[in-house]
Amino acid sequence: MLNIKQVETNYFKVIRKSLIISRLKELGYETPLEEINDLIRNKLELNLEFNRGDRASTHMREYEYLRRNYILNTNCIWTTYVKLKDNNGFCIVSMEREEEKRQKETFGKLVISSITVSENVTEELEFIQDGFSEKIKGIEAWVETNKVSERFAELSENYTLPIFEEEDYSIAKKFANKNINQTIQAVKASGGMLRREVNVKTEKYGCTDELLEQLIDLKLIKSEYVILCRKSSEQINRVPSKESIGVLKEHNIKCRCGKLISDELIEEILTTTDKANYMVDGSHWMTIALVEAFLTLGVPKENILVNIYDGPEEIDAIVSYRGKLLLFELKDSQFSMGHAYAFQSRLGLYTPTKGIIWAAGGVAPEVKEHYNRAKSDAELYYIEKVEHLYEGLNALIQDINWEFVESILQPLHGASTFSFNIAGGILKELQGNLTLPKEGKQVKEVVSSLKE
Repeated sequence: MLNIKQVETNYFKVIRKSLIISRLKELGYETPLEEINDLIRNKLELNLEFNRGDRASTHMREYEYLRRNYILNTNCIWTTYVKLKDNNGFCIVSMEREEEKRQKETFGKLVISSITVSENVTEELEFIQDGFSEKIKGIEAWVETNKVSERFAELSENYTLPIFEEEDYSIAKKFANKNINQTIQAVKASGGMLRREVNVKTEKYGCTDELLEQLIDLKLIKSEYVILCRKSSEQINRVPSKESIGVLKEHNIKCRCGKLISDELIEEILTTTDKANYMVDGSHWMTIALVEAFLTLGVPKENILVNIYDGPEEIDAIVSYRGKLLLFELKDSQFSMGHAYAFQSRLGLYTPTKGIIWAAGGVAPEVKEHYNRAKSDAELYYIEKVEHLYEGLNALIQDINWEFVESILQPLHGASTFSFNIAGGILKELQGNLTLPKEGKQVKEVVSSLKE
């Protein structure tokens, strides 16, 4: 599994790359890019250091400007990398410029990214951080980066984060069981089902007496008693226990037909609890399961918004991860064409990076065909079984992680492009070795034209 940890400092006055390189060497790390750079300089046997006013120096500055702003399109001022000591991972060290430029001085922040495969490098990363903090003036604090998409930031201003109790996560797992889910929904739809009828009416859902007792213990279904008039079969009253019927008998409470309540037909009736209704309504159990899966995968809670009502739009969940916006649609049944157009509208309105459909009953083939023809800018993911949620989200997270790693490594393309003004270096050396006569004005003009 790809493991990425990225931390950054506060903004401070930009420092030279050489200060970081020397500190990394003091900490016991090799810096391959700089060693190769020095090797090439030595092999060329030329003086490639130019004064600020030289044309060659101007050429180098122009190259750097083009490289940063057009080739890489990044705020990275400079970057380098080292190999981590205890495993096969890498640490990328970069200086990024502040987006809002201040007068006279340039400010930036130091960014450290560790990239490993299934390795925990927190201690080594902290070792490097502390090493920089000790020697680099201006570093006041390190924080873990949390890139959030602009659209998500806007929505976060109006919506609170998901707050669930530990019991909610535990109960939501029960609803992932199809037999439990369908049994509860059948009892809820009936408004109350006589105990002797439950097994018959829910047998197709795999309901048994053992399952019913389990649901009662979980307080998802409650057992009550209903009093039925033997003459009209009308429901007279509903009481929480048989003991309550004894109280009615003591007070000689009668049915409308004139008989004592205690002489009427008494049946056990099962109804769903408020907790069960909360889970079923709006497929709330799926929302809770989604949040738990993301938390398990390391996505911060502050990066998750659920049950959003943005004007006429109802959004099940929006997640920001590594700066990407993820839009979710949850269905406890099949996702059909009736749902497809509404979700497509949301994709166009919120322009997420990725759109994810998690449907307990799968996604209809015609929906996939429709989306293939529609060619949305968002990449679509389908999770078509309840039990595949974690697996599907993990694949999604890993895809985004690899994209993020590519963005971290991008500046190294420029850092590994070694550009030397060799022609200028040769001219500089010839000019230094040439002894000109007093009347050597013409020779100077020739050398000057060659440099140009």
